[in-house]
Amino acid sequence: PPMRVGVSLFDVMAGQYAAQAILAALVARGRTGKGQSIDVPIYDSSLSVMHPYLGRYLVEGIDELRVGNSSLVAQPLGAYEASDGPFLLTIAGDALYVKFCNNALDRPDLAEDPRFTRNAARVTNRLALKDELEAIFASGTVEYWLERLLAAGIPAGAIRSTGEALDSYETKSRGLITEAPHTSEGTVPVVRSPLHFSGTPVREPMGAPLLGQHSEEVLRETLGYSAAEVAALISSGVLRAPE
Repeated sequence: PPMRVGVSLFDVMAGQYAAQAILAALVARGRTGKGQSIDVPIYDSSLSVMHPYLGRYLVEGIDELRVGNSSLVAQPLGAYEASDGPFLLTIAGDALYVKFCNNALDRPDLAEDPRFTRNAARVTNRLALKDELEAIFASGTVEYWLERLLAAGIPAGAIRSTGEALDSYETKSRGLITEAPHTSEGTVPVVRSPLHFSGTPVREPMGAPLLGQHSEEVLRETLGYSAAEVAALISSGVLRAPE
């Protein structure tokens, strides 16, 4: 059935598209000397990232089925149950599938089964393949299977909660969490920017501003309002400025 995405993904996507559009407009302004309006709707942004389903419908008229954590492009791919919980597995190719069966599962018969020898056949028979694999995975823990899968070079990973992701080796080794100064709270824990530059590193993060924290500064220093005009806006309730 339909399922809501757990985070406001398309709000973020629209923001990223808007940032790209702003940068492109700045490049164009540098070449032409002219500015322009930018329109980046959330709907347009969300529709644009629905590949490959867009092309499938536009070219072939086929509306893909919903398959949850699985896939209609490659198999086996998705969430599988071990004895103590689920993990993710992605096998996108016949050679990798053979390695998976032989080296990770010790089940060469699954590589030779005509229902599963080619990716297209595995997609068609994905439910039967899932039953076969989960019967095998039920014999061991997530940790056991991830160790075997990764040792065999098979892309697989644990399904983590937010806390588990933040506390993970990957997050800590990348130094992704830091403390940022905040106007009223002293410091607040934040996640660093995912952007990394060799020559112009991003600045250290700062806590979110208070509501209206920079309004007076923008009006006076950027827009040229006088102190009296700003005070009048504040007293009338048009402008909110923190104490």
